[in-house]
Amino acid sequence: MKPGSTNDHIVPVMYLKRFAKQAATTQVIQAALADRPQTDFTQGIRNVGSAKGFYWGTDPEGVPHHHMEQFLGIIEGEAATAFRFVLDKGRLPADSALPGKWPTRDETRHAIAWWIAAQILRTARQRERLRKLDGESLPFPSRLASNNPHLEYIAREIGPLAFLLARRPWGIGFTNLCLFTSDVPVQIINGQDDEDQLRAASYWDIYVPLDPHRFLYLPGALHNDQPRLRRDHRINLPGGLAMALNDLIIATAHRHIFFHPEHDPRLKMHESIIQDTAKRRDSTASQSIMYYDAMPPNMGIERRWLDLHSWEHEDLTAEPNPVVNPLDAVRQMSEHLEHAKRTYDSR
Repeated sequence: MKPGSTNDHIVPVMYLKRFAKQAATTQVIQAALADRPQTDFTQGIRNVGSAKGFYWGTDPEGVPHHHMEQFLGIIEGEAATAFRFVLDKGRLPADSALPGKWPTRDETRHAIAWWIAAQILRTARQRERLRKLDGESLPFPSRLASNNPHLEYIAREIGPLAFLLARRPWGIGFTNLCLFTSDVPVQIINGQDDEDQLRAASYWDIYVPLDPHRFLYLPGALHNDQPRLRRDHRINLPGGLAMALNDLIIATAHRHIFFHPEHDPRLKMHESIIQDTAKRRDSTASQSIMYYDAMPPNMGIERRWLDLHSWEHEDLTAEPNPVVNPLDAVRQMSEHLEHAKRTYDSR
C-alpha cells in the first residue's frame, strides 16, 4: 500500500448503507452538490464521501502512517453493532420503529457517543476550519505531514467530546418527512464552526440523521426548562420542523448531500426553500432553535412508516401529526436565537 494512495472515507460506509438501496452488484445512494441540490446522481456508497489519502500522516521521524484510519475503523465497527441494536430490532411492519427500551444500554450509548464525536471532528469542513484558524503559514514540506494538525486535533479532542456527548440527554426520533444527510452528518446547531467545539457541543442542540426517517437529537442548554427533554426521550417530529433540519444539512455540507433513492426529501420541500438554503451555504446558515416535545409514553411508530409515506397511504388509525406551516416553524425556531447566542457568549 503506497502512503497517501488509499481512498479514505470521510463519511463511514457503515453509515451510508442506511441511506442506500441494493442494486445489482452494490448498494447505491443519491448524491448532489450542496449548492445544486436539484441536480442529483446515483453512486455506489464506496465511491462517495471520500478523499484520497485524507487520514495519512507522518510520525515525528517523518515516517508515513495510517493510524487514524485504523482507529476510526474500530470506532465504526463498534458503532455498527450499536446502531443495529437500536434501529434493527423489529422486522414486521407492525413492530416499533423506535426502541421500546430507551435509554439504551451503556455499552451501546458509549459506542454511539464515540462515533458521533468522530463525525464531528473528522470532516473536511473541520479540517478547513482548523486551517483558517491557524492562519497563513509556511507550507509543509510533505503532503502527508500537512494532515498532521487535523489528525492530532482528532486524537486530542475525541475522548473528552465522546464523554461529554454520552452524558447529555438523548432523543431518538421519527419524522414522516424524508431526511438528507451529507459529508457533515452531525450538526452542532448554531456552533458548527465554533472555535471551541467541545464548548459548543456542551451548549447547543445536536442533530444526527440516522436513516431516511429516524434521527438522534441531543437537546442543549436552551431546553433546561423542559424536564421531559432533560432525560432520554422519544420524538415524533412533524414534517414542517424536519424541513428546517434538512435545511441545516444542505447549508453546512462540505460538498455533497446524500439521500436514499426511494426517500427523496425534495418531493415534500418547496423548491424555493431548497434553492434559498443552497444560496446561503455558510456557517450562519446553521442558526436556528428547535422547539418540540417528547413523545408520550403510550404512543409509538410502526416500522411500516420507515418504508411507506403517509401522504401516499391513508392511515385511518394513526393520530394525525399537527399541521405545521414551515415558514412559521422557521420563524418560531429563530425567534430567540440572538438571545441564545448572547447567553452562550457570556458563559
